[in-house]
Amino acid sequence: VLGILGDRPTPEGTQMRGPVVIVSQRSNPHDALSVVSLVENDVTLAGEETLIGLAPWAARILRPLVAETREEIEAGLRAGRTVVVFPDSPLGTPVLRQRYHTRGLDAAIATGAPLVPLGMQIIRNKLFFRVADKIPTAGQDARELRNRLRAAIENIYA
Repeated sequence: VLGILGDRPTPEGTQMRGPVVIVSQRSNPHDALSVVSLVENDVTLAGEETLIGLAPWAARILRPLVAETREEIEAGLRAGRTVVVFPDSPLGTPVLRQRYHTRGLDAAIATGAPLVPLGMQIIRNKLFFRVADKIPTAGQDARELRNRLRAAIENIYA
């Protein structure tokens, strides 16, 4: 699908597998397809907001991967799945102002899964990914983690 769209991902940084929570900003309407293509194992998408901006056909492809509740997301992490979190903010919203629901972060805290800040950028019509250092979740507060994630994603391309 990504080949047809011309969005061949170029990952840069750590491998993305196992029970981790990838948190990304939005860079284009096909972000969810692009990130899912990078993950090396089964994926859970945290909430319907991950499908924002996708064409209806693409949303239908990814909808079975969506988990709506913190408990469903936790179950995915406990089963070794990778969880992907996107903001519910529209394209073009500055990273530091993007709205992230905390259910994915709460699930990471409950399971001890680390957070992986992911930055995406389009350069000359090619989508590039960069991954920042993992953020441990043990003993953390979801709102504080959300602020740390925003800062980490903002600094990826600074």
